[in-house]
Amino acid sequence: MPAAGYRHESSGALTNVGTWGLYFSSSSYAAGSINAGYLNFNAGNVNPLNNANRASGLSVRCVQHLRGELFKKLLPATLRRSGVAV
Repeated sequence: MPAAGYRHESSGALTNVGTWGLYFSSSSYAAGSINAGYLNFNAGNVNPLNNANRASGLSVRCVQHLRGELFKKLLPATLRRSGVAV
């Protein structure tokens, strides 16, 4: 996945393009939450369980839902291809 950055909430400027990847989930963070779940990564970290208001302007990318061991095996290889250290 490319490090697409995000749209800054107050200025509307694209921020951290090429250094951060931030991608909204299609679902809310938790039942009843107004925030959406999102994944973020950079060269040194991968954080799959975050939440933010959809006004934050993160990218949306369709990905297949993977469970358990298959996810653990595929995620590091996918991120290495994107240049993210895991």
